[in-house]
Amino acid sequence: MSRYIKQLDQFLTDRYPLYYAEPWDSVGLCMGDMNQRIAVLLGCVTLTPEVFCEAQSKNVDLLLCHHPFPFREPENLSVTERELYENLQRESRAVYSLHTAFDNAPRGINDQCLDRALSSNQDHVIRTTFLRLDKVIYGDHRTQKDISSFEPMVIGSGRVAELSTQVAIEDLAQRLAQSLEVSSLRMVLSSSRATRVASVCGVASDFVDDALRAQVDLLICGELRYHDCLKLKAGGCSVILLSHFLSERFAMEALVAECATYFGPSVSVMMSSADQCPVSQLNLN
Repeated sequence: MSRYIKQLDQFLTDRYPLYYAEPWDSVGLCMGDMNQRIAVLLGCVTLTPEVFCEAQSKNVDLLLCHHPFPFREPENLSVTERELYENLQRESRAVYSLHTAFDNAPRGINDQCLDRALSSNQDHVIRTTFLRLDKVIYGDHRTQKDISSFEPMVIGSGRVAELSTQVAIEDLAQRLAQSLEVSSLRMVLSSSRATRVASVCGVASDFVDDALRAQVDLLICGELRYHDCLKLKAGGCSVILLSHFLSERFAMEALVAECATYFGPSVSVMMSSADQCPVSQLNLN
């Protein structure tokens, strides 16, 4: 049995509409054809040569990646990327990515990260809002309807939870570490407690000024530049750095599980074991 990529596209965009993506992003079907059949789906954060080899060994039809591939035009790819691109084309393996649409959409990665951090404080959450309001849409862009008939809707990027009471930042960090099954997390502490907690998965450097303007007490993100950490600390905003990979892998695992439930036995759905963080820790003791 098998299903079609267009069915996966409809399933995913119903939950995480592509209009939540950043304007520079290459979301949706990156390689392949909507009418291709899917018998085997492999999920990953990033499509690397190692993940591709795994896809070959498992006879994968579609790679559901967080990071789009190719992200640039084919003529601008590196030698390694070009080889990977040509191999995918030759073997007719499709690539699909939600990327920043999945980051920003309601119930997407940023919301899921806040849920994990605030799991025992949900009763204190007054509201959640976008960290940055930077997009205007007119209805659902997937339809063929005249969009002039829709009222404009302002949407944005990142996520902020406002709490009715202060929470200990160390408690949130411990909860995240336990949820993500890691023994330690990097932190920048400006204070010990927070009432406004923001989440930006991946690289959050473009959101530093937004976090300060929104008077965020704690920013949970994947990674930041050194001077961004200093700027946030000086502005009264603490930081929990999950690592780029860790801030997205947990949500991709959940997304792949959603796809497995949707397709049932008609499609073999799995998460890549070759998809690993490129940064490792050397124990010198």
